[in-house]
Amino acid sequence: MQDKRVAVIDAGLSGEHEKVLEHLRKIGFAPNDVEVIIATHGHHDHIGSLKTLKELTGRRSPT
Repeated sequence: MQDKRVAVIDAGLSGEHEKVLEHLRKIGFAPNDVEVIIATHGHHDHIGSLKTLKELTGRRSPT
């Protein structure tokens, strides 16, 4: 069986990283299942939690 991987698109507002991780868990993914984090653009509501999510998932953003 192949490992499941997920992409996170936009990290949300600053401080909302737990909300993103909670939603991932709700659909059956752990933080280390995140393959990549994609930031569509640099507005605060899209990248506010990017640094924290990158640290908590151990992943990178291709932007």
